[in-house]
Amino acid sequence: MEFETHYPNMVGLTWQGRFLDRRHLAGLEWPVWQQVAAELQASLTDPAIDAAVKRMPPEYHRIVGRQMAAKLKSRRNLLPGAARRFYEILAKDAEVHGTDKADLVEIHRADDGRVEITVASAETPGEPYFRRRYDPKETDEVRVYLKGGDDRAVRGPGTDGLFVRVIGGDGNDLLDDSKDGHTHFYDSVGENRVIKGPGTVFSDEPYVRPVDGGGDPERDWGHMDLKFPWLDAGGDLGVFVGAELQHTGYGFRKDPHQNRQALRAGYSTGQRGVRAEYEGEFVRTHSNRRWHFLARYTDVDLLRFYGFGNETTDAGGDVFHQVKQRSYSLAPSFQIGGDAANVSVGPVVRFTSTPLPGGRFISAARPYGVQDFGEVGAGTTVFLDGRNRQRAATRGGLLWVRGTYYPKVWSVKQGFGEVHGEASTYLSPRMALDPTLALRVGGKRVWGVYPFEESAFLGGPDTLRGLRPQRYAGDASAYASAELRLALFRFRALVPSRFGIFGLGDAGRVWLKDEDSRKIHYGAGGGMWVAFLKPDNTLSLAAARSEGHVRVYFRAGFAF
Repeated sequence: MEFETHYPNMVGLTWQGRFLDRRHLAGLEWPVWQQVAAELQASLTDPAIDAAVKRMPPEYHRIVGRQMAAKLKSRRNLLPGAARRFYEILAKDAEVHGTDKADLVEIHRADDGRVEITVASAETPGEPYFRRRYDPKETDEVRVYLKGGDDRAVRGPGTDGLFVRVIGGDGNDLLDDSKDGHTHFYDSVGENRVIKGPGTVFSDEPYVRPVDGGGDPERDWGHMDLKFPWLDAGGDLGVFVGAELQHTGYGFRKDPHQNRQALRAGYSTGQRGVRAEYEGEFVRTHSNRRWHFLARYTDVDLLRFYGFGNETTDAGGDVFHQVKQRSYSLAPSFQIGGDAANVSVGPVVRFTSTPLPGGRFISAARPYGVQDFGEVGAGTTVFLDGRNRQRAATRGGLLWVRGTYYPKVWSVKQGFGEVHGEASTYLSPRMALDPTLALRVGGKRVWGVYPFEESAFLGGPDTLRGLRPQRYAGDASAYASAELRLALFRFRALVPSRFGIFGLGDAGRVWLKDEDSRKIHYGAGGGMWVAFLKPDNTLSLAAARSEGHVRVYFRAGFAF
């Protein structure tokens, strides 16, 4: 970590003390923060900073002393702004903690229009030990934790501008929400009473807050913004370079997050086209139900068409079979279940535009679905994930199956349906080179009269490497893959890293009605991989040969 003239991300800067800060700084309003920041800023004079820096060892002071003093003075000047950012983080999703004895919580409207919350012992209700006014412009919600004892919470009129959650403890608690309403009350222990008003919500479902790998409670406040590269490479794609912007919001009893939204966009040098996606996930409070939304545009995905069958030829040259297609799709869905096991249902809307240029195979074949074609359907997905991590897994397995039906709507002449899926597993015995044997099987089946882009395809990095993408098309397809991944050595490239190699083998075929074929297509090859800091940050480079052609693939993670 570098020490700069400005403050880094405030959440990261204060992360280690987040639990104490959220509890013990909860009662301080902004004027107090402002006063403390001003006093500290005034005490950090230039002479005081220079004198402190000179106390470093003389040899080290000669190297960094001047720069260190300049950076400290710059941070001193920026201190009020840093204090304000820290205050806003704590104020946005504020917490109030009671005691293990009987407490009285009162919520009422202050004279200046803000909402005031006081907490006092039930034995001395006129002497609150906590008092804080909240401005709805700064605070989205306040969470009041009553803890033990027989507690009582009373909400007065005119306070509906502030969203308040009251979380009961081990005692017999009472919520009086009759004056204003809109309070959300959570208590699963004791004999509790609720005097409801308009919009009062009461939940008595037990809840255990999840913890992270270090045993700390999972985050349920604020948000995190990240940037990732979106990289891929292949003989047809060329180099695909893009970026992903990911926003993750955290909320009360919304596990593992309140929402996660990702915007991805990239450019293919081989196809001179772009792919862009928006993906959103929105989680309900204390529920395993969530909404998903996917919007996608691409003109690089469907690259070739050779006709239908398991033994079609590639006569005519590479350009002869190329297909340029634009595709737009929307797929909202509703999911029941968690990240490890879930079922989702929802509609699918897709529009494709496939031109018919002269001198191309597709222009002569003119399969059903070329030119402008729109379809509307409904799909269901079953997802089971037992991997130890999503990228570069070494143990567990993954199974997913999706089925979709498209009725006779828009450009669809006759209703059709399809089912496709994949299963993979990972075996890692304890031995030298930390080997991982990764195995995968998958396939697709289509029924009815379907547009060519909905065919069961075989070929490409997702099915059979070494073959061109969509090399074979039919009514059904099946494929199997195996990879043996070995870790050779560790090294340091700014961060601790690991280097390894792997070998791969794929096999598969397609089926077409009235075609008599028993041919199996194969692909084999290998590659290398590098993991920076942790396995989740793995990059891999592979080469595979199939039917006389060699293809190169570069991607984040492995193929599966």
